[in-house]
Amino acid sequence: MGSLSPVQLLAELENLVAAPPPDLLAETDLRAKLYQASKRAALALEQPTEVAVRLLLAHPVESTIVNIALRLELFSKLADAEYPPLSLASLVESTGADVELLKRILSVVAAFGAVKVGAGSYTHSPSYKTLADPAFGNANPMDPKNTAVQRAFGMADAYLIGILLQKRAAGQAFGRLMSTWGEVNALLQHLYPVENLVEGFDAEISKVMFVDVGSGYGQKAIALKQEFPELLGRIAVQDPAMSIEQAPTVPGIESQAHDFFTEQPINHAKVYYIRQCLHNWPDDACIQFLRHLGDALKPGYSKLLIYKQVMPERGASEWSPYRM
Repeated sequence: MGSLSPVQLLAELENLVAAPPPDLLAETDLRAKLYQASKRAALALEQPTEVAVRLLLAHPVESTIVNIALRLELFSKLADAEYPPLSLASLVESTGADVELLKRILSVVAAFGAVKVGAGSYTHSPSYKTLADPAFGNANPMDPKNTAVQRAFGMADAYLIGILLQKRAAGQAFGRLMSTWGEVNALLQHLYPVENLVEGFDAEISKVMFVDVGSGYGQKAIALKQEFPELLGRIAVQDPAMSIEQAPTVPGIESQAHDFFTEQPINHAKVYYIRQCLHNWPDDACIQFLRHLGDALKPGYSKLLIYKQVMPERGASEWSPYRM
């Protein structure tokens, strides 16, 4: 019999995952060999960015989220359910956890395969059935001044940015990590037609064409300028001083230290761009941030572009490629 095509192989693997044959699971040696082969296949297909995600996000996040799920007794509640699967509402009632926090936790543990997701319901994954631990009350983090960061640095009643501005070494390391993280991924010109951005640019309204808010050292704006050197108007990148201090000098790119919870200093630019910022803050802080930008927009002229990743209800991966 000829070898399977990649499409056929994918179909066979999906069938195997959906319903592993009982005799396969009983064959210890064969199961172990298949497990190791699948890991090698995953490594062979892994892209550099996915390696970074696995090492920097997936592994530490998985252990953290599993620990939280243990304290909530999620695994034991799912495994011991008399009438599985369980709905989100029933798990909220039995755990006493905040509904938004629990939904987020379940989404992540489902992405790691620790629970199985149905239509608005959840059931246990056999591999995690034995995990259990006493739980205590939990709530979705809502106060940006009361998080693990404040405890780690021993600085109460301070925002993350304020702490990092005082802890210069940590702040600069954070800025480098965030900038490197997005160095070559999700470039604006690959997500949005740049010609639509510059159409109708009017230097009489504002000499600034593009403002990258929360830009790191400006790597996205720099890539945009390099690919489209003919872009009219000025390009500005804005971030706290700890990142802006590390920004390279690039002709046509202006770096500006800015706290985006204060008034936006550039008014009536053609485009304001926010990338991967809003998820760091609760709703009221995001509203404050966006209101300042709204005040800077010129109706009928300025555009506000927001780049975020969206986790689907089902079938999420550790780094879901669903973007808006």
